Amino acid sequence: MSVNLVSNFHMVALFQSKTKHAMARHKRARNLFLSGVVHDSRHMSPYPLYVELAKGSRKWGADGNEFIDFYGGHGSLLFCRSQPTLIIAAALFGNLSGGRLSSVGRAAD
Repeated sequence: MSVNLVSNFHMVALFQSKTKHAMARHKRARNLFLSGVVHDSRHMSPYPLYVELAKGSRKWGADGNEFIDFYGGHGSLLFCRSQPTLIIAAALFGNLSGGRLSSVGRAAD
């Protein structure tokens, strides 16, 4: 069964109305990267999410929206995000306090 934006227009419009910062970031990113993303798995339509914080099974987007992460599945995510004991251990390698293994775009990208 094929799914297209026309049949899901109301859902796309709702997504766009709640993710204006993500849309603006993607427009800027398209000037830097061919498709506006730094990894093929981050390519989404109409544009990808941009995460500010990831903790446990939740992500918070650039617009403040909270998402349940059904996308996980990257090996590094098996250790969870923003777990205190792992943050302390990872501090030797940089600032991970915002859950840097978010699996989607971030402003730092």
